[in-house]
Amino acid sequence: MSAEPKKGLLKPRVELLQFTRNASICTQHMSNPVSVLSRSARASIRSQKIESYKEYRRAWMPLLEMEAAYGAGTGDSAFGIDNVKIEMKYTLSTKSSKQQGFYQGTFSLPAKFCFDRGIEFGGKSAGSTGKEVEYKNSSTCPMDYLCIRCRVKCEEPIISRVQQSCLKCVVDDHYTWISHGGVVAVTHKNRKDSNGGHLQVSFVLSPHSSVPPSQLMSSTGHPVMLEVLPKSQVDRRAQEMLFQLEDDENKLAQSIAFKKGIPNLDKQHRSLGLQKDYQEVRVPGVKLPENNNPQHEAIKMALTTVFLSFRDPQDVSLHHIIRESDKPYAEKIAAFESTKELAHYEVIFATCAVGGSPKLIKATKGSIFQVIIDECAMSPEPHSLVPIVANKAKQVVLIGDHKQLRPIITCQAAAELGLDQSLFERLYLKSSVKCIFLSTQYRMHPEICAFPSNEFYEGKLQSSPITTRSKFILPIWPLHPQTSEPVPHILVDVRGEEETLTVSTDEGNERSKSNFAEADKVKKEIEMNSRNSESTSYSIKVLTQYNAQRHLLEEKLSKACEGHRHDTFTPVLTRYDKNNITISTVVSSQGGEWDYVVLSTVRSLPSYKIEPHPTLGWCRQNMGFITDQNQVNVALTRARRGLIIVGNAELLKCDPVWSRLVTRYEKLGCVFESANFPPPVLPRKPKAKPHRKPAASLDWQQA
Repeated sequence: MSAEPKKGLLKPRVELLQFTRNASICTQHMSNPVSVLSRSARASIRSQKIESYKEYRRAWMPLLEMEAAYGAGTGDSAFGIDNVKIEMKYTLSTKSSKQQGFYQGTFSLPAKFCFDRGIEFGGKSAGSTGKEVEYKNSSTCPMDYLCIRCRVKCEEPIISRVQQSCLKCVVDDHYTWISHGGVVAVTHKNRKDSNGGHLQVSFVLSPHSSVPPSQLMSSTGHPVMLEVLPKSQVDRRAQEMLFQLEDDENKLAQSIAFKKGIPNLDKQHRSLGLQKDYQEVRVPGVKLPENNNPQHEAIKMALTTVFLSFRDPQDVSLHHIIRESDKPYAEKIAAFESTKELAHYEVIFATCAVGGSPKLIKATKGSIFQVIIDECAMSPEPHSLVPIVANKAKQVVLIGDHKQLRPIITCQAAAELGLDQSLFERLYLKSSVKCIFLSTQYRMHPEICAFPSNEFYEGKLQSSPITTRSKFILPIWPLHPQTSEPVPHILVDVRGEEETLTVSTDEGNERSKSNFAEADKVKKEIEMNSRNSESTSYSIKVLTQYNAQRHLLEEKLSKACEGHRHDTFTPVLTRYDKNNITISTVVSSQGGEWDYVVLSTVRSLPSYKIEPHPTLGWCRQNMGFITDQNQVNVALTRARRGLIIVGNAELLKCDPVWSRLVTRYEKLGCVFESANFPPPVLPRKPKAKPHRKPAASLDWQQA
């Protein structure tokens, strides 16, 4: 236990929850990982003018370190090593003019012990360092993090006071000293020994750590319990990219990062791009429309310019053991995993993190000329630069849409300082690089496309004529007041009551929301949809922004499926197996498309609690994810033939974007009260087979 100040008073705080002598949980790095493992940055990246490598690294490294610390502290990759002897000392800093110092320490682990258990430091196992005997990082960017717990005997005055009090029978005369630090260097010593030598690990305590006990400061060391909190491979490679960016061979990456002028493509590659025949190749079995003019222009510029943007697990023990030299399949596995095969291919598909893998770089031998990053608007800027910097790319193409999902950042403080800004968004909005807007969409019915086009794309998004060729028109769609054509979108006004999860479970994270009234309405709408359709060959997607609501919807549809198992008039529900009618969150739906989409907004309040003039803070607190314009854009643009929104219309009007959508739907007669929707529909009668006349005789035909 410890204490923390709150409103002028000291409040008790649990720092260590101990189940047994060797099993305990540190609540410090789980509840507040950034302040415990790292330092909180203060300067926003959005307001900084960056013109050099040092400025770029100084601006981005603290944000990346915050995100890495948050992921390591709250993740599930940590592992503990008990009875590790460490030695510590106090060192004065050479970079500061003041007499400031820090605590640093070392410990050793047998290399074979680490190899057999898959223990890694800095993402490298004991047997994979090759010729690199030692690899280092700085104290501001450690390889991994450590939680150190040392059992220390209390001082005699404290023990005597406890023995004289009534707490003698319940208070131990020992306490656990807890501190955190970062691994800054790993050295593999005595590698040629029969047992493989040992790893010597150096670490530095974080600035917020308390003074180590005297036992740890002695030359003989003292055994402790170590919990290793590894960084994710994605975070580690993004930070490595910042160190590699200074390389003179990364001229293009530096121009992109420092907002310098983009160099021209060399004459040889430019002439090759101009000589290319742009005749389209039809892929058998794949039905795609022909490329339009903006697409042809994008392809041409991608071949003839240097830079272009256009919108539209931890290894486990077994993994290492089966690869040991004396194992029966070690040679076959090594041959199968050989990266030499990559050199024979012209196109390699990979994530940004894998694009910076040392194995891939070694295999391709610097032959990668062009890097194309798809969905670039969903990747933080440093992550997008990883494959560009690692491969020293000479030509870059970015594809994405910054109006849809932004990068997902787990550390909210880092996101607010600008880590949630993608390279695509920064260059599209604030740079003079060449950009192409693909203005024709081939998915949505024009009426579904109209609102997103006007709201998010300044009315520039146009619909291809093929989007109006819908074979299945449901009778529930209202008619347009001017054209009398069906309008395939509806808002059902459901005044339900939202419920909140108090703890994290399989149903969703803590504070996730659900709404039973909306879930019931969604189930009825799907039943109605299946009764009214002339075919079962369409797809239905149910979207929500909360995992608790997703879990509730899955339960209700599964029960509805069992209830209608023998009902001939509900063909979709009788075969529901989570593949025919899929349910997911809006975030996981990006890039997908379905014939019909049902969106449950979940959030709801009684009328007397809804503010007549809501502030931005009130909307965020009471409306949550549905105020995220990027997620709203994704949710509204997934449907091909029909969109049904279920939510509290009065609450939705508190948000400006939703207010404009509800107003548009009201003008078109597309808003229905919950009690009036879905309309009662009689079961379909089976079609009567046409009467076939008897065939004429051969003599009659001849006559």
